[in-house]
Amino acid sequence: MKVTLPRTLVNALLHHAQEVGDGVAVGIITCQNSKVMKSYPIAANRSPKRIAELMAHIRDQGEEVCAIYHSHDSDAYNEINNIVATDKVLNLAVSVDTKGVLEIRAYQDNGTLHEAELTISQ
Repeated sequence: MKVTLPRTLVNALLHHAQEVGDGVAVGIITCQNSKVMKSYPIAANRSPKRIAELMAHIRDQGEEVCAIYHSHDSDAYNEINNIVATDKVLNLAVSVDTKGVLEIRAYQDNGTLHEAELTISQ
């Protein structure tokens, strides 16, 4: 599988990872008509109710979840993954050891874990 992410979205993920430092960078990436749209950073301590409200907002915008990103497994990531995970949702692992360069890998889990090829568009 090949996945293309807009450079502006990748820059937003880098910014989020740098903001949290040693904390957890976790969030949702949405698509509309198979086009990657936006990222929604999620606070590590966000309640299930707030996540449900975010999911309703995403649906109201006519978007759907196409990926979950995280810097490392955490309670926040696990909770979001339990709510939105399907075999169509990508799992993006982002590096928190960033010095202006984002390390990111994409995986899809449809019974077995498969790494996806990532490209960045202008």
